[in-house]
Amino acid sequence: VAESPEFSFAFDTLEVSNGFDLEDPSVFERNLREWFELLNVGHRYTAVGNSDSHRVVFQWAGWPRTYVRVPDQDVTRVAPLDVARALTGGHAVVSCGIFVLPIANGSAGPGDTVQGSRVTLAISLRAPEWVDISRVEVYANGGKVEERTREAPHKADWDVQVDLDLKADTWLVVVARGDKFMNDALPGKWIKPFGFSNPIFVDADSDGAFVTPGP
Repeated sequence: VAESPEFSFAFDTLEVSNGFDLEDPSVFERNLREWFELLNVGHRYTAVGNSDSHRVVFQWAGWPRTYVRVPDQDVTRVAPLDVARALTGGHAVVSCGIFVLPIANGSAGPGDTVQGSRVTLAISLRAPEWVDISRVEVYANGGKVEERTREAPHKADWDVQVDLDLKADTWLVVVARGDKFMNDALPGKWIKPFGFSNPIFVDADSDGAFVTPGP
C-alpha cells in the first residue's frame, strides 16, 4: 500500500489488464477505475495489457497485448529506445480483440496534448470479422461522457466521431467492448473482446499547462 515504506511511485507503466483475469471482467473494471484515479492526481502512468502466458494452451499469448506507436512501421528500423520512449510518453493502446485509436482534432493521439476547449474526437475501431464491437465509451477525467452502440455489432470495423466542449483541462480515454465470447479462437476460455486507449490530454484554456482535476 502507499503507506508502506517499501512503496514507491517511481514507475512508468501500469498493467491494467492481465490475461489471467480476462474471464472476470470486474477485475478490469476495478483496475480501470484505479488507473483513472491515479491520472486525476497527476500520475501519468501508461496503461498496458499483457497475456502473462506460461503455457502452450489455455494461457493464450497476445490476449491482451499492448500496441506502441513508434517512428517507423518497419520494425527492423525500430530501436528498443524508441519503444521505451513511446511507452513512457503514453503513445500506446491495449487490445483484447478490438484495436482502438482515437485522434483529437485531426492530429493528437494517445499520449499527446491538444489545445482548445472544443475537441472533435475521431475514433477508429478495428477487429477481425469474428470479433464483434458492440459499443464504445469516452471517459473524461474518469467520468463517462459518451457511449455509442450499434445494431450490427458483428460488422467489425467502426468509425465514430464525438464532439466535445470542455470547460477545463481534461484527459480523454476511449474504451470499446464486444458482447460475443471469443471461445472459438480461445478454446477453454470465455472471454469477451475489448480495447482501450491511453489518454489524450486537452489543454482547454490553451495556457500551455495541463492541470489535473484532483481526486
